[in-house]
Order: sequence, then C-alpha cells, then structure tokens
Amino acid sequence: MEKFKPSSLLKLTSSELLDQFLLLGYFLIPGLKPQVVQRISMGKDINQVKTSYFWSGIALLVVLFLSCWISFLIFVSNPEISGKDFLPFLINSYQIPGTKAIIIIGIIAMCMSTADSNLNISAVLLANDLWLSKQLNPIQKIFTARYITLFIGLVSLVFAFKENSLFKIILLSASLYLPIISVPLLGLIFKWKTTNRVCVGTMILCLLFVIIFKFIFPIQLDVNFIGMVLNGILLIIGHYVVEKWELLKCFGIKSKLKRK
Repeated sequence: MEKFKPSSLLKLTSSELLDQFLLLGYFLIPGLKPQVVQRISMGKDINQVKTSYFWSGIALLVVLFLSCWISFLIFVSNPEISGKDFLPFLINSYQIPGTKAIIIIGIIAMCMSTADSNLNISAVLLANDLWLSKQLNPIQKIFTARYITLFIGLVSLVFAFKENSLFKIILLSASLYLPIISVPLLGLIFKWKTTNRVCVGTMILCLLFVIIFKFIFPIQLDVNFIGMVLNGILLIIGHYVVEKWELLKCFGIKSKLKRK
C-alpha cells in the first residue's frame, strides 16, 4: 500500500520522475485522433457536438474511476500480481456461470470495434489525401482504401508482436501520430495561421525525430510529449523565420502569407 501514498512520489529517482512528467504531458495534451475528428464532423452543429462530448466525458470519467478502483482492489487482494496476469485474475474472480464468457466476448468485441474504426478511418483519410487521389474516381478510391486497410493491418500486427505490453503498444502507435499531427491541428483549431510548407516541413522533421529516437537509436524515454513540444517549437520558429520575418529571403525563399 506504500505506493498509493503521496509520500511515495518523493522516493522516485530522477529518471522515474522524468518518465512520469512525460506521461503527464502525453495525457494532458489533446490527442485529436482521426476518429475523434470524424465523430465531431458528423455532428449536426457545434452545440450538439458540445452536448454529446460533455455527457460522454462524464460517462468516461465514471468508467475510468471504476477501472482504477477495480485495479486498486485487485492489487490489495494480491499485491504480487504481475501485469500479464492481471486480466486472467480478473476473469477468474467471477464464479457465476457464463460470466467469464460474457467478459471475454465483451473485451474482444471492444477491441475489434476500436481496431475496425481506426482501420477504416485511416484508410479513407489516406485514400483521399494521397497525391494521386485527384485522378481517381470514387470506385478506385474504395479499392485503394481496401489495399491501405490491408497494409495498415499487417503493419499493426508487426507492432503488436514487437511489444509485450498493451500500454507500450498504445504509446508506440501514438508516436506515429501525436508528435506529427496534433500540434498543427491544435494551431488550426485556435486559428493560428501559417503556410502549408511550414506545417509540412515541421511534420517531416518530427517524423524523422520519431523514426531516429524510436526505431533506429531507441531511447528509454517516451518520445510522444518530447515530439509534441519539438513540433510546437519548430512550427513557431518556421513561421516567424520563413514567413513572418522573411529571414531566408536572401536565399530566394519569400513569404507566402497573405498580406492585407
């Protein structure tokens, strides 16, 4: 029970504190994943979306609270339990006939629904955003989305077998989106205007950062929050150096901002 006391935070090492700080930043900054943007765009109007997300947020808080409470109860009943044994222990705790099957089916259905939504949304977005999409008719785009779905599914399986922890798999998949897309999208939401080349250049640099420090020379720290901070810094520097102050004008790079 010592780890649930606030005083246990004072006993963390500097590396553990840094890990906790990076995870805190990861959870604090809105991820704005594709499925969230899609569900917002499906709303009738802004008020309807606000109301829907307000009540959904309250329901999610209740579910998260119950999840944390169940985890706490399991830890109290068996402090030596490991992460890989958590789910079997939870399932075997129910002795009512049929309960285990219902829980397992519910977990599988939840995973399949989430995976299906992410695959469909990713495939459709890529099929519409590819450089050759303007040359494709709707039927060709559907077939392109099918091939992209198959490709993303295979890559996802490779990532799933690469890690043995669900949380690490989530962080790994997030590293290919959050440090690259979230910050420019947040800037767009808050009406911070810049040019396409600044956004694309920043996204490419952050993608290289993730590839280098996640796959080529992997570091122990989570790169998601670091990448988001780097994305914000590069986006601001690129905006002012290239577009606002035109410091690269001597190299023939002129501002593309629309001036009144």
